[in-house]
Amino acid sequence: MGNDLFIDGEDADVSSWCRFANHADELNDEGEDDVACNVEVRRRLSWDEDEQQQLRLFLVALREIEPGTEICYDYGGEYW
Repeated sequence: MGNDLFIDGEDADVSSWCRFANHADELNDEGEDDVACNVEVRRRLSWDEDEQQQLRLFLVALREIEPGTEICYDYGGEYW
């Protein structure tokens, strides 16, 4: 995104459910291999009615997620 563009995560009319997903490291705060993330991102290519290729992203739970739990995934090294 350019410097003049942003996503307004507060206004549901101009944002999506993704505003509820936040970053977490692959390791927990103690550096142990107990993953802090509770979902992972998967990608899939699809085609629309005009045969235009589109990249679809979706989140898949890594374990049982209790109601009210924050959804967390690793944004990846490219993000930072």
